[in-house]
Amino acid sequence: MKLELSVSCDQIEDMVQTQHNLDMPVKLIKMDYDSIGDLCVFELEVDDEQYRMINRKWDDYAFTEGLVEEAI
Repeated sequence: MKLELSVSCDQIEDMVQTQHNLDMPVKLIKMDYDSIGDLCVFELEVDDEQYRMINRKWDDYAFTEGLVEEAI
């Protein structure tokens, strides 16, 4: 499956930090695709003890297979 890259990991991290008004940096540590729900699931590290799961529709953020493997 070939997908078009539309957003980078840095952009996701910045977007989440802005949307949630976080003072600390956000790091994308895992990304997966749920074909049943047609969602991308992003696991983001906010600090050493706090993790957030962010769900986005696959259509909103399309990734190449290489970036998916790199992000996981």
